[in-house]
Amino acid sequence: MIKKLTFSLVILSIYFPAKSQENFTSGGVIRPLQENMDIKYYDIFLDIDIKNKFFRGSTTILFDLTKPTREIELHLVNQFKVKGVYTSGGRELKFKHNDHLVSITDKQDFEGLTSVQIEYEGNPPEAINAPWVGGVTWAKDPAGYHWIGFLPK
Repeated sequence: MIKKLTFSLVILSIYFPAKSQENFTSGGVIRPLQENMDIKYYDIFLDIDIKNKFFRGSTTILFDLTKPTREIELHLVNQFKVKGVYTSGGRELKFKHNDHLVSITDKQDFEGLTSVQIEYEGNPPEAINAPWVGGVTWAKDPAGYHWIGFLPK
């Protein structure tokens, strides 16, 4: 069974730690390519396959750039495979996804109010010891309904 959920969040990055990944943390010192970005919002759409504990999603990010740049850098854990990155007009952008970072480049400068959409899929990291160590918690309530919890680090 696939559940469709839409989330609108104001966050700087998507972070789910996993027992199989190294000590990835979000926050702390802002990376040089991110200093230029004033995030306005994230619009996150997820198709959730509960049986297979699998997410297929897209996130649209609206941000204001304080100066033109040819590269944008966003956080996304390696458990998700990036399927594509697009401008608000639907033009496909070049990207690399390594070390929990999506680096997006273009032949022309990104500048001013900018929007990109990232499409991705994968099995999100599960919470190891909720709520002390974050991730996704998959459970059922006493009535047998599925319950999915998203826990920060």
